[in-house]
Amino acid sequence: MPFLVFLLSCCVYPLASSCAYTFSTMSERARHIGFFFDYGALSFYSLGSAITYSSYSFPDKWVNSTFHKYYVPIAVVNSVISTALACYSRLGLPFFDYNYHSIKRCSGKLNQKLCKCLRIIAFIYPYLFDNIPLFYRNAVSPDKPEIVNRISGGA
Repeated sequence: MPFLVFLLSCCVYPLASSCAYTFSTMSERARHIGFFFDYGALSFYSLGSAITYSSYSFPDKWVNSTFHKYYVPIAVVNSVISTALACYSRLGLPFFDYNYHSIKRCSGKLNQKLCKCLRIIAFIYPYLFDNIPLFYRNAVSPDKPEIVNRISGGA
């Protein structure tokens, strides 16, 4: 089942991204809505990766640990926060001062460099968190004896 979630996220992300770019020329409002869906799909892809890593890539020492128990719930929270942060970096909080006829990037309150930094942070943080098991495997066991044993059927 985790692999199917990952495959679904692999299909949803490019679909949402291509729709966002396709319909971005319709209007400024359509562009923002499309990219909001794109950010959500990217976060869903990140969540799909975390679910797959939790099931297939966790080091044997970490399986059933506290970190393993909370890894996927934290990844869900990270996905929600990263989507919200990416959307905020695009428009700010438009529902506080929303004007139907005028949609400005970052609500005119945040400068463009800060918007880009927020958006980059919104996608780097979940990537770093999701890959902790892989970073650990590469740092601690560069020869990967666990993987070799699993493949060869050894103890």
